[in-house]
Amino acid sequence: MFRLCRWTPLLRNLSYFLACLISFPHFITSKEIPRTVLALYDSQFQDRLIFLNIHQMAEMPLNHLGLRVEYVDIHKGLPDIAERSDVIGILTWFPYSATTSDPEAFINWSVKVIDAGLKYVVMGNPGFDRKGSITSKRLTNVFWEKLGLEDKDISFTDTYDTSISYSDPVWFNFERNFDTLRPPYSVMKMIGSGDAQTHLTIKKNDSHQSTSELVVTSPNGAYAASNYLAFKQNLVEQGDTIRKWYVNPFKFFEKGFITAALPKLDATTLAGRRIYYSHIDGDGWNNMTEVEKYRKDKVFSSEVFYKEILLGYPDLPITIAPIAADMSLKWFGTPEARNMAKRMFELPHVEIGCHTFTHPFDWSFFRDYLPQYEVPYLNNYTTKVFQNRDVVDVIKDSLFRTKKKYYDEIPLVNEEEGFKKLPHVLDPGYVIPRAYALKPFNVELETVGAIKEIQTLAPAGKKVMIYQWSGNCQPFDEAIRLVDSTHVRNINGGDTRFDAYADSYGWVKPLGLYRNGLLQVYSSNANENIYTDMWSKNFYGFNLLPKTFARTESPIRVKPMNHYYHIYSAEKQPSLSALHENLKYIRAQEIIPLHTSNFSSIVDGFYSGRIFQEEDGGWSVKDRKSLQTVRLDYATFLGVDLQKSTGVIGQRHYQGSLYIYLDEAIEEPKIYIKDIQVSYEEPVEPEAYLIHSHWRIWDLKRDEKVLKMQSQGFGKGDMVWKVPVDGEYTIKVSSLDKAITSVAARGVIQFFVDADAIEPITMTISRNSGL
Repeated sequence: MFRLCRWTPLLRNLSYFLACLISFPHFITSKEIPRTVLALYDSQFQDRLIFLNIHQMAEMPLNHLGLRVEYVDIHKGLPDIAERSDVIGILTWFPYSATTSDPEAFINWSVKVIDAGLKYVVMGNPGFDRKGSITSKRLTNVFWEKLGLEDKDISFTDTYDTSISYSDPVWFNFERNFDTLRPPYSVMKMIGSGDAQTHLTIKKNDSHQSTSELVVTSPNGAYAASNYLAFKQNLVEQGDTIRKWYVNPFKFFEKGFITAALPKLDATTLAGRRIYYSHIDGDGWNNMTEVEKYRKDKVFSSEVFYKEILLGYPDLPITIAPIAADMSLKWFGTPEARNMAKRMFELPHVEIGCHTFTHPFDWSFFRDYLPQYEVPYLNNYTTKVFQNRDVVDVIKDSLFRTKKKYYDEIPLVNEEEGFKKLPHVLDPGYVIPRAYALKPFNVELETVGAIKEIQTLAPAGKKVMIYQWSGNCQPFDEAIRLVDSTHVRNINGGDTRFDAYADSYGWVKPLGLYRNGLLQVYSSNANENIYTDMWSKNFYGFNLLPKTFARTESPIRVKPMNHYYHIYSAEKQPSLSALHENLKYIRAQEIIPLHTSNFSSIVDGFYSGRIFQEEDGGWSVKDRKSLQTVRLDYATFLGVDLQKSTGVIGQRHYQGSLYIYLDEAIEEPKIYIKDIQVSYEEPVEPEAYLIHSHWRIWDLKRDEKVLKMQSQGFGKGDMVWKVPVDGEYTIKVSSLDKAITSVAARGVIQFFVDADAIEPITMTISRNSGL
């Protein structure tokens, strides 16, 4: 009996693991493990990707499950997936009224996709005409049969006497309970041999024919009925304030794409700890501070930031990105502003970033730019602009512009110059398209030129490492491509927030936006603008940021910690106090601090990385760039076989998952997994391994007596290792004259290295009597 009880959790874990392997044939071959989801959308109904339901609500849970999302506009044609070994499946979440232009072709293509072994997940409207001709109806059910369903072509709008039932209550009422008066629904019936599984059923109490399956998963994918998966009050463009999931999206997508047993590239964790990074946009560099102890001396906000934050927290890395126009003496820069930037950039924990040249607010305004397009807005600037205007033109343009609606195409006032139209007017909330308009907009100056300008302020040996998007953070493709051409990383956009004011995972954004082969990396948390109603009130509001930190960490870690704000936070005492409170909170957490460009490279690695199932049972990881963590879920009784694996530095069990730390010095590490028998401590191995560390570790070399490695980090290097033998250990660091000693108990050794490791150091760990 004792043996049976002891092995029951392990057997349960293995049986679940093997079931996933059997149901996912790609996983047991020596080929690439597919992890790309093709998200279909139709630009004739929605042409801005950031407003798609998939991007707003579904992509983050998919990222957590190790899946990257690639958007496909079916208005331009259906994709050819024949040569796409990286694709795991298709996801659709079309607007309620959207219908493809050729439903039969779309259905036939969808059926072929499923027959090719890909998963197909339908959220709400499937995108084809459900109430079309007899032919299209027949084809419709050919598709639904692949998911174990039949469309009965019956709908109910009167739902006052309906009842719902769950197969697993844990799946539902995730963030919002179903209302008593439920949304209309169409009748979908389960068919086939029972391979499909229903999770949510509805029926009218007086009619058996009214029974419908609302949420279904099958070996081929999943289906969720409109308005029974998530609740949205209205569209973002119209002031969306409520987003709530009825169903647990992590469970739904895990089951629909069958990811439970898949190894997952993870961008939240490094060296067994949660990633922390911080970046600052240069807005407000030359603003006079209102902080009492500096106000009488008329001190700029940038100087207050330097004294209070940069000098006060040298153990926390930070990326500072000035606006190039604030630095350039040919624009609006001053020697004082440039000198302050130079002083900041000389600090060893400061990384150099660039926050554009003229600070565009509405990037789409400049997509097909001509100087004439900007002329109607020049009278709104308080700084010098590229064209002087007389009073008559200013009044005429102002009156003309107020009659135009969002996204309208407006004719040019001066048509004799040969231009027939202007692009759309600005996004609501903006009265000027950019902060500075001394010269006509030039996308190369805005990107490459800005980077070159900021580089002139850098000390020897330092370079601009990252470009931080401005305004609405919706750059067009050419801007991203130009930044990429400089080999500088990019970040910003997303505005993740998860607290009482944004109370849903629906406000937690994905890692970035990947489109047309270009990647825009999102910041992991919203900046103080979001907490202060665009810097208009409640200037202490940024102190709510730790709420988001906590809720994106537990019960599951879905985001790293990101402290992102502007220089003008040093302008007011409440906002400066909020910064201090946040930083004190951050210091108290178990984190690994990184520069922002390092995190951006990690996200890049999430999208480029590939995992292969080898014939001998191992996994190899390729093209991962700076991403060094692979996560296994449901892994309480699973561990790394270090003797068989290569390029693995450590492992850590956390929240039921196993986080595996890879060696960045090994281009293609190989991971082997084995069963372990206990869950109350990290597994015993014949070789030492890292459990977690405040510093990065790489180029780890193990032999019988000594561990030797490279390390880099900020602050004290506290770390925990699992060693095969208890006893006293000696730690030597190249930047310290004196060795450190520590005693291992129950196979665990923990120590602190109080040394400067901003530049890489060499470290050795040895047991006094031999490791």
